[in-house]
Amino acid sequence: MTDGLLAFLSWTRSGIAAGGAARDPLTGNLPAGAPVDLAVKVNTRTPQRLAARLYGPGDVTGLDTRQIIRTDPRPEDDTFPPHLFPLVEFDRPDLPWLLTPATAADRDRLRPWLVLVVVERDHAELLPGGALPALKTRLEQLPDLAESHLWAHAQVALDGALDDARVDRLLATAPDRTLSRLICPRRLQPRRAYLACLVPAFEPGRKTGLGLDLDNVDRTTLRPAWTAGSGQAPLLPVYHHWSFSTGDSGSFEALVERLQGRPLPREVGVRDLDVSRPGGGLPAIDAGRPGA
Repeated sequence: MTDGLLAFLSWTRSGIAAGGAARDPLTGNLPAGAPVDLAVKVNTRTPQRLAARLYGPGDVTGLDTRQIIRTDPRPEDDTFPPHLFPLVEFDRPDLPWLLTPATAADRDRLRPWLVLVVVERDHAELLPGGALPALKTRLEQLPDLAESHLWAHAQVALDGALDDARVDRLLATAPDRTLSRLICPRRLQPRRAYLACLVPAFEPGRKTGLGLDLDNVDRTTLRPAWTAGSGQAPLLPVYHHWSFSTGDSGSFEALVERLQGRPLPREVGVRDLDVSRPGGGLPAIDAGRPGA
């Protein structure tokens, strides 16, 4: 490969968070994270061991929106093609998985700790809260968290051939060539208003974002923030949000759906052909003979 091509990664991690945790089963609950043993040594003194805990989704009270480098559609866009998926891009290539206390599953997938949801404005309400607003909507408006690992990836702009060492180097030293992206897998409708929100994917993150206390289960287990179904969804804290509307659909699918069949006259597709002198050893036919 040459410069200008892109590599897409299902996930990426760095630092202590990159190893030592349980594998992500991709559905259901996750352990909240095991303690990390640290050794601190000052000069020649005997190292002192300390028990530490890495931050997780339940510690997040907000998101630095300077990490958001692009959204598609743009805020207040009123012509977004409904056949496209809304998305948000972050400056840090590891941001969607930064606080997930797990390692990638056998299928090389890892759930992000936050997700992008897109809900119809007629079926959503943004409530004022403490530090963060809260999204009130229905479960039918939300994506299935069991598929959240399929809608997040990191992107690396290559500067040469594709190989693991080159990608690792670019992730570590070339922030101008890397980003991460969350996509909402919602099928949009033409000429409709929507609200796009970044929300936590796990229950401890949901509670902390709303200013609620964590219980004993939350301190040991990461449950999904909601489960697929119908009815009223739990209130969701919103790290970032914007509004947009769709325009008319111009996709190939929409154009095909507009096609309508109708009967054609008998002469359509029919042309007269002179076979009175076919050649090739075949006998000539009198031009006055019917059918010639």
